[in-house]
Amino acid sequence: MIRNLLYNCFAPKWSSEWKPNIERLCQYAEAFNGRKIVLIKTGETEDAAKVEALFAPLGVVEFIHVPNDPDLGEVTGFIQALELLASTDPNEATFYAHTKGVKYKQPLERYMVAICSWRNRMYDECLSDPAKIEALLQQHACVGCFLRSGRAIQVEGAAWHYAGTYWWVNHARLFSLPQWPEVAQTFWGVEGYLGRHLPEESAHCLYGADLKHNLYSTVGIFRCSCGHESRHRMKMTHLPVKVCRKCFKRTAEFLKHPPEVNFA
Repeated sequence: MIRNLLYNCFAPKWSSEWKPNIERLCQYAEAFNGRKIVLIKTGETEDAAKVEALFAPLGVVEFIHVPNDPDLGEVTGFIQALELLASTDPNEATFYAHTKGVKYKQPLERYMVAICSWRNRMYDECLSDPAKIEALLQQHACVGCFLRSGRAIQVEGAAWHYAGTYWWVNHARLFSLPQWPEVAQTFWGVEGYLGRHLPEESAHCLYGADLKHNLYSTVGIFRCSCGHESRHRMKMTHLPVKVCRKCFKRTAEFLKHPPEVNFA
């Protein structure tokens, strides 16, 4: 199967999170044997040549420079780039992803712990086993992580979506639809794109289907005055004191984050 890449790269000057995104992507260079197209957003961004250089492990990459629109985000340039890859070959697929976590100018540390674990899980699940992805795309129209049913996203017509917007799509299943170039002109347009065009029953979830908690929440390790330590899921708005699971007193205070968030 031909496996293409379409990647949205926004590298703002106020964040360095675009670097670990690109590094994680490039760890899986062998996942792509077709065309590799990268949208480089311009504006209040790092020097494009500096950014492009980090994609060197992918080999030949086609870069397209597009002015960043903060109101539309990933939507800007998306359809134009997708059109360059369009075919109805059932043995061709494209992976889409983006530099997740870069838009926040002064993020809370616990906020970024959740985002980084979320995006790392998506890179790993989607790219670590190309043979598995190929087999799944013979049976399903698209493959991704964190599938959420229903209109949980603010995109008209999107009956479901992959939260985080990392996915593979089979070309024959998408580009055979006459309406495939339609994308909602909102900030979440790309996240709701597949859910507007493909039925949920044709989508496969690699990991985290219909998780009930907010993916922007994180996990913290708390220590009680009695000395006991335990893990608790945390809301992003505050660092609460938890009830100790040993002495059952509300005296367990936040200590630290584990290196990775467990989404289970």
